[in-house]
Amino acid sequence: MENVFNSLNLLGEIFSYLDLKDIAHFRATAKKWRKLAERAQLWKPILHRSFPQVRILEDLQWKAVEEVFTSLKDVRNASFEPKNSYTVGVLGCLGELIHHNDSRLNGLEKAGLLGAFSCYMVGQIMISICMLSIPSVSKIEFLLGAVHCWLIQVDGKKQHWENDLNQYLEGLNQYGIRHGVVLVNSVEINESEILQRCGQQGYKVITLRTLNEDAVDMITREVLSVSREHGETARMKFEKSLEEKQFPDQANSNKKKKCLIY
Repeated sequence: MENVFNSLNLLGEIFSYLDLKDIAHFRATAKKWRKLAERAQLWKPILHRSFPQVRILEDLQWKAVEEVFTSLKDVRNASFEPKNSYTVGVLGCLGELIHHNDSRLNGLEKAGLLGAFSCYMVGQIMISICMLSIPSVSKIEFLLGAVHCWLIQVDGKKQHWENDLNQYLEGLNQYGIRHGVVLVNSVEINESEILQRCGQQGYKVITLRTLNEDAVDMITREVLSVSREHGETARMKFEKSLEEKQFPDQANSNKKKKCLIY
């Protein structure tokens, strides 16, 4: 029995059969058990088993695990929305990808790339990502205030795909957007001048040939990186510019009032 208590691997195996309440009790028993109870390796299979709709990121933390169990214990509660929610505007089409033969990807082939993003994701915090497919560049303006990150998809097997990518970049550029994620099918970055230029301008460039869990996780990380770094700032700037365009007289009168007060 003493050997069992001294073996983190054996304890981890035992803990994996317990629920959150039991592990929370054991976590408070000793330092060693607390460290074990907060290991991502322990929680990944438990989360997969309890909440298959949740995508687990590499930087999984105990606090986020607690939030998942607290918030999603009743999976029928469709009205729940995490504090950290991001909206991604998707432009273009990626074309056909090879699907990796893996038992973990049963639903991925049917769902496609956009459907692969779960309703909820969990890493250091709990996150929700909503993907909005934009039919054309001309519709960008209507969603600028809602989108945190733009995802441009291009089929590299298509003739003149660079023209499509350039069109999307110019469409975003006219609204002052010079960051996002560029996703290209079947093209290497070092083979394309326009992709290298995207990277230099601040876009995150990802090239894909195969659709698998690693690819989805990589896209998720880049989307979250852009959303956190630029998303809120871009939205605030856009909303401010809208107010100035729609109510210039009111903005000027406010300035005059402030001058009179001072």
